[in-house]
Amino acid sequence: MSDLQCAATLLLVPDGQVEDFARSLAGARIAHVWTGTSDRAAGSGELLATDLGVGVTARSELDDPQQIDLALGEIADEHRGETVVVVVPGGAVTEIVIDSDGRRRQAWGADQG
Repeated sequence: MSDLQCAATLLLVPDGQVEDFARSLAGARIAHVWTGTSDRAAGSGELLATDLGVGVTARSELDDPQQIDLALGEIADEHRGETVVVVVPGGAVTEIVIDSDGRRRQAWGADQG
């Protein structure tokens, strides 16, 4: 049986890589930017959202490694069928596709060209 719920695509971007990553999103259809509440993450998220012409929302759960998976699931539920950027502390740019069958995680650009 096929998945009747559209997948949500979350692009996790480390707060220190937002400026470089923003250039790779030129022309992409991004619905929203989510960010943690730290000054660095919130500031990076605000700049990216402005560049993309979308809204930004801060969630304290994105600052806490023990709560981030729950927050990502809730964000995915709000954005079925859309792509959003989630600014996170540290790590590598990662694409997560979440649907009712689960999560698929891969490095950003791994399936491109």
